Order: sequence, then structure tokens, then C-alpha cells
Amino acid sequence: MSAVAIPGWARAVRDDAVELVAPEGPAGGVITVRARVRPLLRLDELVARWAGPDVEMLAPPARVDTDEGEHGAVVAVIARRGDARLRVELGIVVGDGSYDVVVGVVAADAPHAARLAAEVRRLVERVRLGLGVRRRLVLHDRPAGWRGCPRGLETDWLAPGFPDDPARLTVFPAVPAVGVTAVDAATRLAAEAAAAPALAGAEWIDEIRTTPRGLRVMIRSAAAGGRAVDLAVASDGRYVYAVRLERRAGDPCRRIFDATVDSLVPVPVERAEIDEGLAHWAM
Repeated sequence: MSAVAIPGWARAVRDDAVELVAPEGPAGGVITVRARVRPLLRLDELVARWAGPDVEMLAPPARVDTDEGEHGAVVAVIARRGDARLRVELGIVVGDGSYDVVVGVVAADAPHAARLAAEVRRLVERVRLGLGVRRRLVLHDRPAGWRGCPRGLETDWLAPGFPDDPARLTVFPAVPAVGVTAVDAATRLAAEAAAAPALAGAEWIDEIRTTPRGLRVMIRSAAAGGRAVDLAVASDGRYVYAVRLERRAGDPCRRIFDATVDSLVPVPVERAEIDEGLAHWAM
């Protein structure tokens, strides 16, 4: 974590963390940075772990793309610890099954809250995971009421009535678009689905549209024997993204599939060139 520093702030390494103290001392704010924390948790669980269970959100969480091209987020809360009210600025950078966390703390009524928030955001943007081009976890909205079952970088969402309702939504990892196109991926997924006896010989209906985040998506749907499959495959030229819904024919949960596809967050674009020779010294 040798790269973690803020000009004018005192710096100390404590166990698995770097602690930064404002020029005015702790009253001006303290920021703690930890790397490679496991396991990766939901945002509400992260807030509870690092800010405490008794918090008041000051604003919705904000997405932050790091300079390296990783997904991050910042959130500000008021935390109550005994009689004290603290402002906690929490920053997260998502890795592969782990995360880096930046926690800034100052008294709720301190005059330096805005500065603390800006420094936490800057540190989040500068986090270097050094993971490079690879299969990536795809961020997306949680389908309301569905149960998530993460499997590595892949996530299955099971319908509220599962297994009586067999609907299953799968969000696949983003795959580097090296020798792979969206058409290739759609053809492969359709072939896998068509191998099921219920869909043998089913006619596929294709649709092309653009998501609100600008991903051009090919959607393929087929239904036969009371079973239906919907496939969505997209590419931004760097990565290929895929979502699959398996359901009963006529099940209205197709709208959940459409909403999930529209919520896919493309892998961030790297904003700064990384010196790979120094990557092992990064955060």
C-alpha cells in the first residue's frame, strides 16, 4: 500500500491498514485504507461492517470508476456510536471475490466534512488492484424478491416461488472480447439451450435493441413444450456480456429479464496508463 498518501496528512501503517490523519489532527478527519478484504459483501452489509449498524444515509450510494478501470462506489452516512455522531465516508473498490475499502471518519458537525469526502473519493479513484484484463463480475440491479446465488463471477437469481416456480435468471461474467463476438456468444448459448429436449426444434426469435447504458444487445427467445428461454448478449468492443432466463412459457417474469439486461453496467474504461512493472507495489 505504499502508494496510499495525501499531501500534508500524517501517514502510518497499522497491521493490515494504512491510516491517514488530517493536518489538524483527528478532529480534521481520519482515513483508513485496507486492501484485499474478504468476503465480498452486499453494500448494506459493507456499511454495517465499516460504519456500524446504527446509521443514517446522507445520500444514495454513488458509483465511482477507478483510474485503472475497476468498479467502485462511495456512500456517506451519519453513524451513532454511543453519544457521538460521526460522519463516515465509505469507499469500496470491487475485485474478484474481494474488495478494497476506504473509510473516512470525522465528527458530524466538523467543518472539514466536504474535504474528507473529496479525499476519500480521490483515494477510491486511485486504487490499483493490478488484476488486468480478465473475466469480470458484471454489476446489475438486484431483481426485487428474487434470491441471489453467486457462483464465482456468475450469479443465479431464483424466482420468489422457486422451486415450484422454476424461473432462473443467470448473469454471466463479462468476457474479454478477444476472438469472441456477441453473435458467437449468442449462438453458443442458444445451442446449449436447444440441447434440452423441451426446446429441441424450437424456433428462435431475435431482437436487437440498445440499453439505457448504451450497450447494443442481441436478444434471442424460444419456447416449446411449456418451457421458454430468453438470451441476451451484448458487446462494447472490449467485453462480451450475457444474461439468460429459463422459465415456463407465458410466465410474465420476462419483464424481470428485460429490466436486468437494461441495468447491466459496462466494465469501466481505464483512464490512466498503468506501469505494469510497478503494479505489484500498488494498493
